[in-house]
Amino acid sequence: MIKYMHDHYLDKYEWFMRADDDVYIKGDKLEEFLRSLNSSKPLYLGQTGLGNIEELGKLGLEPGENFCMGGPGMIFSREVLRRMVPHIGECLREMYTTHEDVEVGRCVRRFGGTQCVWSYEMAPKDKKEAPAPPKAEAKAKALKAKKAVLKGVHSHTKKKIRTSPTFRRPKTLRLRRQPKALEAA
Repeated sequence: MIKYMHDHYLDKYEWFMRADDDVYIKGDKLEEFLRSLNSSKPLYLGQTGLGNIEELGKLGLEPGENFCMGGPGMIFSREVLRRMVPHIGECLREMYTTHEDVEVGRCVRRFGGTQCVWSYEMAPKDKKEAPAPPKAEAKAKALKAKKAVLKGVHSHTKKKIRTSPTFRRPKTLRLRRQPKALEAA
């Protein structure tokens, strides 16, 4: 599908989207958002994924690497497709997993020159801000990330509580594995 978009529409459109058939898109809002971005830069947008708990360390991702989750949709700038698609055969020959979204992300990172944009990177930046000292900058970055997540452009249903590292609570997991302990308590 990505190669088809590249081969037939690269010069006609600035942005390309691949999403599941059950995704609802507010076209006017998406258009407004995309018009604020530069499609001549390599941009790969979507809900950032790292894999579920069982897959951590098995997807061939290095620390700090990610992918855009396929379900809610991936958006590619023209530049990402221009850079990546000539190498798509190589990406298909060198797959580490059977997950399409992970492999697309790997190909985009390797040949498109970018990875799925983290939510905090898309948060509006006040141009009048003075540079912060390194420690304060790290705290500010974490706060912006939290705010950006809360204002997220998209979301994806949590299918299992253990899917997200945020929800990993050792006591909860231990108790779930020991239902008899709950009954005795």
